[in-house]
Amino acid sequence: MVQTENQNAARIVSFGSSKPRLQAVAFDLHQLCLANQIVISAQWIPRSLNEQADALNRYVDSDDWSINPSVFRWLQAKWGPYMINRFASLYNTELARFNSKYASPGCSGVDAFTQNWINENNRLCPPVSLIVASV
Repeated sequence: MVQTENQNAARIVSFGSSKPRLQAVAFDLHQLCLANQIVISAQWIPRSLNEQADALNRYVDSDDWSINPSVFRWLQAKWGPYMINRFASLYNTELARFNSKYASPGCSGVDAFTQNWINENNRLCPPVSLIVASV
């Protein structure tokens, strides 16, 4: 069951769309479900009854930042090559391997503090909130 506050999304999942691009997405979704024996249905939920999920959609991670690429290149030349970026996200990592605050595609692990840092040249650019919390 897909529950959404978007009436159009619920309608497209359930009935398709007259717009070719959206109809193609709906068709692909249904083909994927058929191939994997998944039954899908959509239900529209008014925003007032969906406050918890709605709040998650509006969450902004103020610690999701990065340094200027030229600064990274300078650091990499001076102390690199780095093997893994310990405090990164899919959107701001400069390296193929990274640890992120939350599970995300491509991350090597969640929460850098729970990972093994031994025998790695670790790229560290911790969130400001962690730096301030330790002072």
